Amino acid sequence: MVEEETSATSKIRQKRSPIVWKERVFFLDFIVGPPRLKTIKFMDYQHKVQRVYSLKPIHPHQRAALASAWESLSGMPLKKTHGKLTQTSFLLCRSDSMELLYLDELSHGLANLSMFPYFDMAHYIVSVMALREQPGALEVSRASPLACWFSSMLYCFGGAVLSGIMLAEPPVAPLSNGTGVLLASIVWYLIFYCPKDVVYSSAALLPLRLVLSGMKEVTRTWKVLGGVTQARQKYKDSLLVMIAIGWARGAGGGLISNFEQLVRGVWKPETNELLKMSYPTKITLIGAVLFTLQQTHYLPVQKHHLMLVYTIFIVVNKSRIMLTGSSSSPFATIESVLYKTLFAGHSPYSALTGEAKEACINNDNAKREAKENGSSRSPSAAVEGRSSSLRAKEESTSSDTKDSKKIN
Repeated sequence: MVEEETSATSKIRQKRSPIVWKERVFFLDFIVGPPRLKTIKFMDYQHKVQRVYSLKPIHPHQRAALASAWESLSGMPLKKTHGKLTQTSFLLCRSDSMELLYLDELSHGLANLSMFPYFDMAHYIVSVMALREQPGALEVSRASPLACWFSSMLYCFGGAVLSGIMLAEPPVAPLSNGTGVLLASIVWYLIFYCPKDVVYSSAALLPLRLVLSGMKEVTRTWKVLGGVTQARQKYKDSLLVMIAIGWARGAGGGLISNFEQLVRGVWKPETNELLKMSYPTKITLIGAVLFTLQQTHYLPVQKHHLMLVYTIFIVVNKSRIMLTGSSSSPFATIESVLYKTLFAGHSPYSALTGEAKEACINNDNAKREAKENGSSRSPSAAVEGRSSSLRAKEESTSSDTKDSKKIN
């Protein structure tokens, strides 16, 4: 491959004038196969030119596929100089396409970025800090350090534990990573038991916490993609399983929050994430859907490009939420429209009969009045009173009608 690229570059150099060769060259490799394009490789040769050179002709029926693929990749029409397109070698034909290459380089660099140790440490710090800020967490840390440590590990490795359970794998498998568990344990000890709370007070400063939260959001991309890839190895054609595992891997700490609360002796079923999803859970679900569609080729985007766009989006939104102090989701408007269109278009009592409908409405109104007025009367008594008043009205109306009939 290197020899072919060298020979191709030498041919281009022979056809290039020195002035044009000082600009930036974009080298593109197409691997085509009828009836549609299979693979595209985008490569950089540090200069740029204004024309496309033909090195190897292809069959005419492949030209349309190559041209459409090139336009979708670069957003510009494909030019030719010698009357024929090439099968393996192209040069980009526009000067302002340097931005596309820089974006490609940035996405490749992000995709090859290692999460250990800095990004993982940021994830552990933010997760343990979120645990410490829960009501009653400090009291638990003094009363039972073991329960506090276990809760911290669930915050740090909850996604891996939940995805392992869903894939019928040992839930203790994440604890086999001794280095990660040791690093998370050190972070837990420093945040909860450091003298004078030096570590927590320093990490709680807004500039540093903003950086740590952004780094944690970067790890979310890798977790979601890792969960989708792991599920695809076992269930290749199951979109739902891939979405579920990616969602569990990226937002497992929130999805198992009720179990984590039980470890600390707290039971709040109304805080279930499925009842009222938080922003991290929503954005992780969206990421799981996008990466699943990309992995199954329903979304025509390269993986590293999707990783870059998704990471920038979640980091920017997390920074906005922290700086403005607003907990509103960027999808609130879309959620409201979908809810009103799909789920709030009719009354929930429309399918009931007249008596059952009236009883349900009376029961709901009685409960609402009891909450507002703080009445000690039970909802059932309120309903009975309301029903008796309705009976009295009906009897009075019936007696009136009888009297009117007699008079007539």
